Amino acid sequence: MTLWWRLLVFAVLVFLSLPNDLSAQAITAKVVGTVTDPSGAAVQAALVSITNVQTNQPRTTKTNEVGNYEFSFLPIGAYTLGVEATGFQKAEVSQFQLSVDQVARINVQLNIGEVAEKVSVEASTVALQTENVTVGTVIDSQKVVELPLNGRSFVQLALLTPGVNPGTPGSITVRRSRGAVGQQVGMSANGARDTQNRFYYDGIEAMDLDSYSFSFSPSIDAVQEFRVETSTYSAEVGGAPGGQVNLMSKSGTNRMHGTLWEFNRNDAFAALAPFQPFTPDAKPPRLNRNQYGANLGGPVYVPRIYASKDKTFFFFNWESGRQVSGSFGGTAFLPPVPYRSGDFSSAPVTIFDLETGQPFPNNAIPVARIRNYARKFLEFVPRPNANEPSINFRGPRASAPVDQDQYVARIDHRFSDRNGLYGSYMFNTQADNSIPTFGFDTRGNRGRAQNLSLTDTHVFSPALVNELRLGWHRFFEHEFFGTTDRSDLDVANIIGIPGVSKDPRNFGYPTFGGAGYDFPTTRGIGPRDRLNQLWQGADNASFRKGNHFLKIGALIARRNWTFDESVNPRGSFSFDGRTSSGGADPVREHGFAAFLLGLATGAQVSVEPFATRMNNWSQAYYFQDDWKLTPHLTLNLGMRYEYFAPPVQRGKATNFDLNGVVPGFVPSRQTFHGFPDIADTSDRPASLVYPDRNNWGPRLGFAYAVPQIRDFVVRSGYGIYYTPEITNSWTTLTLNPPIVKTFDFAGTFDKPIQVETAFGAAGRPGVGLFDSGALDPNLRDTYTQQWNFTIQKKLPQNVYLDVGYVGSKGSNLTMAFDGNRAIQVVTPGPDVAPLAARRPLQGFSGITVAKSIGSSTFHSLQMKAD
Repeated sequence: MTLWWRLLVFAVLVFLSLPNDLSAQAITAKVVGTVTDPSGAAVQAALVSITNVQTNQPRTTKTNEVGNYEFSFLPIGAYTLGVEATGFQKAEVSQFQLSVDQVARINVQLNIGEVAEKVSVEASTVALQTENVTVGTVIDSQKVVELPLNGRSFVQLALLTPGVNPGTPGSITVRRSRGAVGQQVGMSANGARDTQNRFYYDGIEAMDLDSYSFSFSPSIDAVQEFRVETSTYSAEVGGAPGGQVNLMSKSGTNRMHGTLWEFNRNDAFAALAPFQPFTPDAKPPRLNRNQYGANLGGPVYVPRIYASKDKTFFFFNWESGRQVSGSFGGTAFLPPVPYRSGDFSSAPVTIFDLETGQPFPNNAIPVARIRNYARKFLEFVPRPNANEPSINFRGPRASAPVDQDQYVARIDHRFSDRNGLYGSYMFNTQADNSIPTFGFDTRGNRGRAQNLSLTDTHVFSPALVNELRLGWHRFFEHEFFGTTDRSDLDVANIIGIPGVSKDPRNFGYPTFGGAGYDFPTTRGIGPRDRLNQLWQGADNASFRKGNHFLKIGALIARRNWTFDESVNPRGSFSFDGRTSSGGADPVREHGFAAFLLGLATGAQVSVEPFATRMNNWSQAYYFQDDWKLTPHLTLNLGMRYEYFAPPVQRGKATNFDLNGVVPGFVPSRQTFHGFPDIADTSDRPASLVYPDRNNWGPRLGFAYAVPQIRDFVVRSGYGIYYTPEITNSWTTLTLNPPIVKTFDFAGTFDKPIQVETAFGAAGRPGVGLFDSGALDPNLRDTYTQQWNFTIQKKLPQNVYLDVGYVGSKGSNLTMAFDGNRAIQVVTPGPDVAPLAARRPLQGFSGITVAKSIGSSTFHSLQMKAD
């Protein structure tokens, strides 16, 4: 066994021995080719050298017995290539550009002559995709720098890729505002869900596992280029069937270079907002966005100590963003001033006293009957200041800030012609807040993200090159309200509601629903603290054997995420206007009268926070063979195996078995893990969900350079791709009762409960704002089959035209349904049992079940000219 085979086997055994992510991303490029003589015969042992133009870093290899050569794991950038062999003139290929994950074929035909003689060869077809079937687009440095972007978020450029669309409006990937300076951006690719993408920064997954989108948007001026792959990726890539977005940071070169910039957008050039009342002095909502920064890159040089030309390079980028945006004033319909003291004499309806069944004298509720909590609460409700249809309050012009600061640093070092190392570190902080109506009803977030990538490339021999990559990513988000930590706005306690949270982070307003008018409120759930973290390791080995260009690799990832939040810490109450309508159809005045009298039909509170502490391992192994079957035909054959271990909670978690009256769909019992006072369910794993271990993903394809038609390639491919269930589904298992203790207090319009004493009684254990949640214990990983048929032609002026059919079919997509709904069909009537009594699993209301039963199909015609 040769030395490089021993090294290869050893690397595989090392990774197999580890408790092994899901996907690695190529962050480099590759050049392959064949060297022939004038007759077309292969030239063996020809010396081939390639040199990076910016850093002057060379690599050399020799052609094998069939004249093939390969340079794997080349940093992206501009290169020249030279070929020399005894008895032939030296060939020099002019400068050409390599993009991320590109496989460029440069065949060289040598002329007979002396080595000292040189022949220049133009690399005219480097951009032809003759070696693989991946569907995607490279957003190169020219597009990154020159295309105008409103907001300067890199994902806006991803929309240039055929088959890529903006994220679904209102979806969590868009709402989380992960774009530059809080921009709401997202993407979906080729019919996949917008949570089925993966984003990588210098090869390390950089995800917010709450929204399943990128955790922050790197500065455009720190981006060298990025690639968006949307279909039939090679076996090296997995973990998601949507877009695989691989972003590369800039590196230093032999030339010192720096940039300063500032971009500004403001309301001086904006129109009035839609529906904004026009007045001579009306102005559009406030907007002032500044994005400014600087970068510097070049060789590392320490006078008299270290001169690093052609060896060590640095790059540093700083960018800050400051945005203030606003509105022309929020609107509301507040209770009129006379009503607040119980005087409904001007109302067009009659207010009835539930105790007597008679109208209140003079249509006025006696002051003594107005509950103390209502009187105190109304002190926090501003008076009307407008008189418009359905609007009697306009808040002041208000604005909200967004601040972002980001730093990117990178070092590249060449130890020798055989070994190179580079590392990058990204740090981003962002704080944002919402625009208030009343001045304190805001919701803000402070996020902090870090990304670390370290890559070592080693040339063991002309036929074997290895790439080792280690990385870490961390994202933390702290949410806060305008009332958080403000004792003067601890309204729920100030007005005397017993049993609500006294934690300063949960200070704020209770929720009053059905009270007829708009009230200031604090969102019922939260605020929250959230963290997700990733450790990732990958090793890839590339080698060639005859006409086979082979690649194998293994990947490991360890994830953990935390989530801390109270479900309903300030309490919520509902009112029914029939309580004071005397049998008439209720209107808003009746609901407000019930509020003043403190007669609620429902109440709910949940003070204790839940604490998600989940982690899991994932692993992947792959083999890829790009077989040059003929000089014009390349076959792509690959296989990938992935295992996403079900997450395990470090603490309390509960799930439900689905062996009820409809097996596989209806819950039959609750299962437990991690309770100090409840035994773990013995016949279930610690994750409460069985693992899915059969994720084998074949990759098949061909690329055919039609010899009869110059610069014309036909490609087609097929692959199967897997993705695990999103983390929010697993987090649900830490919210179920008895972990989250939510108490319901129920009344009716004719037998209401008193607001001020509701939480002092023994409430009925409920299921919270989210209902209960279950994951099918036999949940399967989603998989997608992808295929494409594409033709590519080089046109005049170096324009490359791609036209293709791209399709996919998704299986085992996760769908949600209420597994505890009443199943029996009944005829409404007085003898029908209430809904709660007809649910299959007694003691629970709705149980939202996530199950792998969905499917999807996608077909498209895609074209691009580049």
